[in-house]
Amino acid sequence: VAKAPSGAALPAGGGEPGKALQGFLAARQKKDWPSLKAALSPSATERFVKSYNDDKENLTDLLDVLSFWLPVKDAKISGGTVAGETAVLDVEGVLASGVKALTLVRLMKRPSGWLFDSATMAGLLP
Repeated sequence: VAKAPSGAALPAGGGEPGKALQGFLAARQKKDWPSLKAALSPSATERFVKSYNDDKENLTDLLDVLSFWLPVKDAKISGGTVAGETAVLDVEGVLASGVKALTLVRLMKRPSGWLFDSATMAGLLP
């Protein structure tokens, strides 16, 4: 994930994309596979929804990856940018490894709303 080269700044909380990410994080916390699956972009769906796995296996795989990609506690959306149908949110929080980090989270806008696409750690925080 990289910052969009240009675009409108999003406020703390992330605006509409931020609300979608908060819903995604809540679904992760509840281990709600139907909600998580519905909130994945087409490319994330390709990556995480495997036809040879059952729903429980797909959920476990997704949760394992998300524990590396996204904060597991104290997640705070400090801002971001939106350009067209792509938003990149700045998310601060504690990763599963116990380190506090800044994570960039990309969401894609589709007719159903903003969908989780990918995330990457951008750096460590004090």
